[in-house]
Amino acid sequence: YTQQGFYEVYTNSYQVLEVYDLNQDGRDEIITVVQSGDLQDSKATVKEKTQIETMAVVTEYLGGQFHQTYQTPMNQIVADYIKITKNEDSFGRPALFLDELIGSSTYATEILTFSDGQLVNLTYGSDIFSQTVRTQVPSCYDINRDGKIEIPNTSFMPGYNEESENPVYLTKWYQLENGVFQLVSNTYINY
Repeated sequence: YTQQGFYEVYTNSYQVLEVYDLNQDGRDEIITVVQSGDLQDSKATVKEKTQIETMAVVTEYLGGQFHQTYQTPMNQIVADYIKITKNEDSFGRPALFLDELIGSSTYATEILTFSDGQLVNLTYGSDIFSQTVRTQVPSCYDINRDGKIEIPNTSFMPGYNEESENPVYLTKWYQLENGVFQLVSNTYINY
Protein backbone atom coordinates (compact mmCIF):
# COMPACT_ATOMS: atom_id res chain seq x y z
CA TYR A 1 0.00 0.00 0.00
CA THR A 2 1.43 3.34 -0.98
CA GLN A 3 -0.06 6.77 -1.63
CA GLN A 4 -3.58 5.45 -0.99
CA GLY A 5 -3.29 2.62 -3.46
CA PHE A 6 -2.36 -1.05 -3.43
CA TYR A 7 0.35 -2.50 -5.59
CA GLU A 8 1.66 -5.99 -6.01
CA VAL A 9 5.04 -6.75 -4.46
CA TYR A 10 5.05 -10.55 -4.78
CA THR A 11 2.97 -13.20 -6.49
CA ASN A 12 3.39 -16.92 -7.02
CA SER A 13 1.30 -20.06 -7.48
CA TYR A 14 1.22 -22.53 -4.59
CA GLN A 15 -0.67 -25.51 -3.19
CA VAL A 16 -0.47 -24.47 0.46
CA LEU A 17 1.02 -21.48 2.30
CA GLU A 18 2.04 -20.72 5.89
CA VAL A 19 3.84 -17.76 7.46
CA TYR A 20 6.25 -18.70 10.24
CA ASP A 21 9.77 -17.98 11.50
CA LEU A 22 11.00 -21.43 10.53
CA ASN A 23 14.72 -20.54 10.32
CA GLN A 24 14.75 -18.69 13.69
CA ASP A 25 16.14 -15.41 12.36
CA GLY A 26 13.51 -13.31 14.14
CA ARG A 27 11.49 -12.64 10.96
CA ASP A 28 8.62 -14.64 9.53
CA GLU A 29 9.15 -16.38 6.21
CA ILE A 30 6.55 -17.43 3.65
CA ILE A 31 6.62 -21.21 3.34
CA THR A 32 4.80 -22.60 0.31
CA VAL A 33 4.44 -25.95 -1.38
CA VAL A 34 4.74 -25.50 -5.14
CA GLN A 35 5.27 -27.42 -8.36
CA SER A 36 8.87 -26.97 -9.53
CA GLY A 37 7.60 -25.25 -12.70
CA ASP A 38 6.20 -22.49 -10.46
CA LEU A 39 9.56 -21.61 -8.88
CA GLN A 40 10.24 -17.99 -9.80
CA ASP A 41 14.02 -18.23 -9.51
CA SER A 42 14.16 -21.50 -11.42
CA LYS A 43 16.83 -21.62 -14.11
CA ALA A 44 15.86 -25.12 -15.24
CA THR A 45 15.99 -26.00 -18.89
CA VAL A 46 12.87 -26.94 -20.86
CA LYS A 47 13.82 -30.62 -20.53
CA GLU A 48 14.18 -30.31 -16.75
CA LYS A 49 10.88 -28.44 -16.43
CA THR A 50 9.02 -31.38 -17.93
CA GLN A 51 10.00 -33.38 -14.84
CA ILE A 52 7.77 -31.47 -12.42
CA GLU A 53 8.47 -32.00 -8.73
CA THR A 54 6.61 -30.82 -5.68
CA MET A 55 8.84 -28.67 -3.48
CA ALA A 56 8.55 -26.80 -0.19
CA VAL A 57 9.96 -23.30 -0.68
CA VAL A 58 10.95 -20.60 1.79
CA THR A 59 10.50 -17.04 0.55
CA GLU A 60 12.10 -14.16 2.47
CA TYR A 61 11.94 -10.38 2.16
CA LEU A 62 15.57 -9.29 1.73
CA GLY A 63 16.93 -5.99 0.48
CA GLY A 64 13.49 -4.68 -0.40
CA GLN A 65 12.55 -7.71 -2.53
CA PHE A 66 11.16 -11.21 -2.08
CA HIS A 67 13.59 -14.07 -2.74
CA GLN A 68 13.04 -17.82 -2.75
CA THR A 69 15.95 -18.76 -0.51
CA TYR A 70 15.51 -22.44 0.40
CA GLN A 71 13.71 -25.45 -1.01
CA THR A 72 13.34 -29.16 -0.29
CA PRO A 73 11.46 -32.01 -2.02
CA MET A 74 8.00 -33.06 -0.89
CA ASN A 75 6.04 -36.27 -1.40
CA GLN A 76 4.97 -36.43 -5.06
CA ILE A 77 1.67 -38.31 -4.55
CA VAL A 78 -0.19 -35.71 -2.48
CA ALA A 79 -3.65 -34.82 -3.74
CA ASP A 80 -4.40 -32.07 -1.19
CA TYR A 81 -3.12 -30.52 2.02
CA ILE A 82 -5.60 -30.78 4.90
CA LYS A 83 -3.97 -28.90 7.78
CA ILE A 84 -0.68 -27.27 8.78
CA THR A 85 0.31 -27.29 12.46
CA LYS A 86 3.07 -25.05 13.82
CA ASN A 87 5.17 -26.55 16.62
CA GLU A 88 8.70 -27.83 17.24
CA ASP A 89 10.58 -30.97 16.24
CA SER A 90 12.27 -33.22 18.83
CA PHE A 91 15.35 -30.95 18.83
CA GLY A 92 13.29 -27.87 19.76
CA ARG A 93 13.52 -26.33 16.28
CA PRO A 94 10.42 -24.66 14.79
CA ALA A 95 8.64 -27.15 12.53
CA LEU A 96 5.58 -27.38 10.30
CA PHE A 97 3.51 -30.58 10.34
CA LEU A 98 1.61 -30.89 7.05
CA ASP A 99 -1.33 -33.30 7.09
CA GLU A 100 -2.19 -34.35 3.56
CA LEU A 101 -4.55 -36.43 1.49
CA ILE A 102 -2.68 -38.92 -0.70
CA GLY A 103 -5.64 -40.81 -2.12
CA SER A 104 -9.40 -40.81 -1.89
CA SER A 105 -9.25 -41.87 1.78
CA THR A 106 -5.57 -42.16 2.68
CA TYR A 107 -3.75 -39.55 4.72
CA ALA A 108 -0.14 -38.88 5.74
CA THR A 109 2.06 -36.24 7.39
CA GLU A 110 5.25 -34.49 6.34
CA ILE A 111 7.44 -32.42 8.68
CA LEU A 112 9.44 -29.36 7.59
CA THR A 113 12.18 -27.72 9.68
CA PHE A 114 15.65 -26.16 9.36
CA SER A 115 18.77 -28.21 10.05
CA ASP A 116 22.35 -27.05 9.53
CA GLY A 117 21.09 -23.89 7.80
CA GLN A 118 18.98 -25.78 5.24
CA LEU A 119 15.25 -26.44 4.85
CA VAL A 120 14.65 -30.18 5.35
CA ASN A 121 11.68 -32.51 5.10
CA LEU A 122 12.17 -34.97 7.97
CA THR A 123 9.88 -37.54 6.33
CA TYR A 124 11.03 -37.36 2.70
CA GLY A 125 12.97 -40.30 1.28
CA SER A 126 12.77 -42.39 4.42
CA ASP A 127 10.51 -45.00 5.97
CA ILE A 128 9.33 -42.31 8.40
CA PHE A 129 6.81 -41.11 5.79
CA SER A 130 5.26 -44.58 5.39
CA GLN A 131 4.77 -44.71 9.17
CA THR A 132 2.55 -41.62 8.97
CA VAL A 133 0.18 -43.11 6.34
CA ARG A 134 -3.28 -43.78 7.73
CA THR A 135 -6.77 -44.62 6.50
CA GLN A 136 -8.63 -42.07 8.60
CA VAL A 137 -8.42 -38.31 8.83
CA PRO A 138 -7.20 -37.46 12.35
CA SER A 139 -4.70 -34.64 12.00
CA CYS A 140 -1.57 -34.08 14.02
CA TYR A 141 -2.45 -32.88 17.48
CA ASP A 142 -0.97 -32.48 20.94
CA ILE A 143 -3.08 -35.38 22.24
CA ASN A 144 -1.42 -35.56 25.67
CA ARG A 145 -1.03 -31.78 26.11
CA ASP A 146 2.71 -31.87 26.68
CA GLY A 147 3.36 -29.10 24.14
CA LYS A 148 4.64 -31.50 21.45
CA ILE A 149 2.73 -32.59 18.37
CA GLU A 150 1.77 -36.23 17.98
CA ILE A 151 1.20 -37.89 14.61
CA PRO A 152 -1.75 -40.32 14.40
CA ASN A 153 -1.79 -43.75 12.81
CA THR A 154 -5.12 -45.58 12.51
CA SER A 155 -6.09 -49.22 12.16
CA PHE A 156 -9.27 -51.24 12.70
CA MET A 157 -9.96 -52.50 16.20
CA PRO A 158 -10.05 -56.32 16.42
CA GLY A 159 -13.29 -57.68 14.93
CA TYR A 160 -13.83 -54.71 12.58
CA ASN A 161 -12.93 -54.17 8.94
CA GLU A 162 -13.87 -51.91 6.01
CA GLU A 163 -17.15 -53.79 5.53
CA SER A 164 -18.30 -53.26 9.13
CA GLU A 165 -21.38 -51.04 9.41
CA ASN A 166 -19.90 -48.90 12.21
CA PRO A 167 -16.21 -49.76 12.41
CA VAL A 168 -14.18 -48.75 15.44
CA TYR A 169 -10.61 -47.58 14.86
CA LEU A 170 -7.57 -47.73 17.08
CA THR A 171 -5.52 -44.55 16.76
CA LYS A 172 -1.93 -44.72 17.93
CA TRP A 173 -0.31 -41.33 18.51
CA TYR A 174 3.44 -41.00 17.94
CA GLN A 175 6.10 -38.35 18.44
CA LEU A 176 9.11 -38.26 16.16
CA GLU A 177 12.12 -38.38 18.51
CA ASN A 178 15.60 -38.38 16.95
CA GLY A 179 14.30 -39.92 13.71
CA VAL A 180 12.29 -42.68 15.41
CA PHE A 181 8.57 -42.77 16.19
CA GLN A 182 7.83 -43.21 19.88
CA LEU A 183 4.32 -44.31 20.92
CA VAL A 184 2.72 -41.72 23.22
CA SER A 185 -0.95 -42.68 23.46
CA ASN A 186 -3.69 -44.98 22.17
CA THR A 187 -7.26 -43.83 21.54
CA TYR A 188 -10.25 -45.31 19.79
CA ILE A 189 -12.63 -43.56 17.43
CA ASN A 190 -15.95 -44.61 15.99
CA TYR A 191 -16.32 -42.72 12.70
